[in-house]
Amino acid sequence: MHRESTSSPRSTQRWKSRLLAIASALLLGLGAIPLTATASAAAAPCSPAWESSLAYTAGADVSHGGKNYEAAWWSQGLTPTGQLPWKNLGACSPAPVIPAGCFTPWTAYVQYNANTKVTHGQRNYQAALYSEAVVPGTSGAHWQDIGACGGGGGNPNPQPSAVMFDDFSYSSRNDPQLTNDRWVLRTGGGGPGLDGVSWSPNNISFQDRDGQRVLKLDVTSSGQAANTVQAQITTADRKFREGTYGARVKFSDAPMYGPDGDHVVQAFFSITPLRYDYDPEYGELDFEYLPNGGWAAPQAFYVTSWETYRPEPWDALKDYDMMTRSYAGWHDLVVTLDATSAVYYIDGVEVGRHHAPNLPKSDQTIDFNHWLINDGVLPTSQARGYEQLVDWVYFAEGETLSPSQVQSQVNTLRSTGVAFRDNVPD
Repeated sequence: MHRESTSSPRSTQRWKSRLLAIASALLLGLGAIPLTATASAAAAPCSPAWESSLAYTAGADVSHGGKNYEAAWWSQGLTPTGQLPWKNLGACSPAPVIPAGCFTPWTAYVQYNANTKVTHGQRNYQAALYSEAVVPGTSGAHWQDIGACGGGGGNPNPQPSAVMFDDFSYSSRNDPQLTNDRWVLRTGGGGPGLDGVSWSPNNISFQDRDGQRVLKLDVTSSGQAANTVQAQITTADRKFREGTYGARVKFSDAPMYGPDGDHVVQAFFSITPLRYDYDPEYGELDFEYLPNGGWAAPQAFYVTSWETYRPEPWDALKDYDMMTRSYAGWHDLVVTLDATSAVYYIDGVEVGRHHAPNLPKSDQTIDFNHWLINDGVLPTSQARGYEQLVDWVYFAEGETLSPSQVQSQVNTLRSTGVAFRDNVPD
């Protein structure tokens, strides 16, 4: 690798009819029962054509032989004939025509295997893994955007003109290329976290994990500030503002060793530092996971957009959303920022949408850190350690990209051997 510096609703009556037919078959001990809809004056448009290779779940609509059918239960390879599990909905017209350069339209109630190609919203997608009820364009983990429907060749997903990307393929924290690529490992003290805590490059490493070279940030503690060490890595340059930010991060609920229970914060964020109370230049976009809770909340994941704040007494101007469940494991994080809003996604699902004035207004750095909340340290002197992993980070200046587009951009960079790129102007 090289481095560069530059579901549609169903009517109640349809469901009642289907259930009555199935119940009759079971009670009377009959075999296959012809199920035919009442004829209508005008034929309905044809649903997507039935395909023998696809698995259909209850509620799926297909067309076959000039007729529409609806699935009563799961099936695969059973030709629609008007017998269970297919209900004949009547003649349809015209037969579905797929334009050149497009694929069968994506529909709900269909189970798609990896590599299946579909069209949705005038875009073509290829399943990256098994998918059901995941709308293309909402999850890069499930669907890869492969270009416009009928686009006619060329690069279906060209790279934005100004991009920062790093897949963290460094040999170690002492790799000179890490500095050349404009990363800084935090040292010294200061917040956030315990009063008197330290930040050390020794708590940052690069390892082969889960089939990839990854960045690893550790928090280690024995219960006191003097023996607590936190980790943070930041871009040396403050030059990131409006655009699309993304990262693939592995969060952990349990410590690597020792007792569990500290209020740990595992974070990916962009920031302009606060110089004084209510600094108008300050701003921040945060993904923060608290596996053991904190800030008067249970286990939680916060996405937060900051206008500014005052540390003492505490007062903040911000918008946030909170999800209260485990996020242990790998997750794709994306946030888009423009003059009016910041939109947050986790694994392709929108989890927060915040608006002006609670948005950053100046250039920021991009950061990852791992730390302990000041009043959330487990009252024991037994040593413990927590880890956070990062696979890649991505930024596209001035572009609003969907999560699937971000994943496609990252896949393209990696497939062409790019380990690092930064042509975002200072």
